[in-house]
Amino acid sequence: MTRGDRSLMGDILDAAQHLAEIVELGEEHFHESWKDFRAAERLLEIIGEAASNLSEDLRSRLPDLPVSKAKGMRNVIAHQYVHVDRHLVWQAITADVPKFAAELATDLDSRRESSAAAEPETPSL
Repeated sequence: MTRGDRSLMGDILDAAQHLAEIVELGEEHFHESWKDFRAAERLLEIIGEAASNLSEDLRSRLPDLPVSKAKGMRNVIAHQYVHVDRHLVWQAITADVPKFAAELATDLDSRRESSAAAEPETPSL
């Protein structure tokens, strides 16, 4: 069974939120904490995997979404783990992921607004 864009977008947004919590601890903590570094790697894998499964319709609607970049990061983390650079991971979680998440959240919000506007009002008694 395939998962829809909303579920995949939810996975990406959840992972982005968890990464934001790691970022709040600060860069020094991140570079010293192997647990948070490994957690960030795993969350980036989730984002990359979910992004790679987003529909072509969504990708065409959001052409600036960095799907290829997310997939590439996921592949390096999963298959070339010895080459993962902490500084690049920090850059991804502090700059790239928040932008990605913001673009998805904006799209989700606009779709919610348009679907809410399209629903007929329930008559009151």
